[in-house]
Amino acid sequence: MTELPRRVQHRGFTLIEVIIAAMVIAVLAAILLPRLNRSSAQTYESTIEQMVALMSTFATREATGVQQVAMLQDPETGEIGLSVMQRTLGEGSDSQAPEWIPDPLTAPFRLPRGVEIADVIVDADSIGGVDWMVASIPGGGRPRVEIRLVGEGMDTVLVLESSAISPVRIDSDRPAPPMREAVDLEGTGRAREFW
Repeated sequence: MTELPRRVQHRGFTLIEVIIAAMVIAVLAAILLPRLNRSSAQTYESTIEQMVALMSTFATREATGVQQVAMLQDPETGEIGLSVMQRTLGEGSDSQAPEWIPDPLTAPFRLPRGVEIADVIVDADSIGGVDWMVASIPGGGRPRVEIRLVGEGMDTVLVLESSAISPVRIDSDRPAPPMREAVDLEGTGRAREFW
């Protein structure tokens, strides 16, 4: 008797198995996607808080310190931080030219992936968003600074007025908060009013 060749049966996935696998993937995606979106929003908010703290420290150090201070982004490392003008006093040939050194009292930070500085505006002049430096003016105060941060679906401008100690946050999706304006009390005749 001759034997017939056996057919090899390749077992595939049934339609029910494919549907169940697709449903499991859909449920996992529904659980994980909101967490990922919340994570990017938290990262953006954390970056805004770091920038607000840096700008406030810059304003405070300029108002109360004796050293010239600058806010900058290092083009080599991408770190954003404060620097102070180091002046070495010496006699004759021992004296060195002043130089900017990292501020030992503040820690620099890097922008996370997906968040970038779109523009830096100093006294109405754009100085770019990658390699920038904003310095206080010795004996002349501090300029008005606007820093625009953009992220995934988010756009925020931080405005540090030349007379303010902390920046005002303006989000593109919310109405702008009222800005305080400096008032010349001498010019308005209110210099001797009781407050």
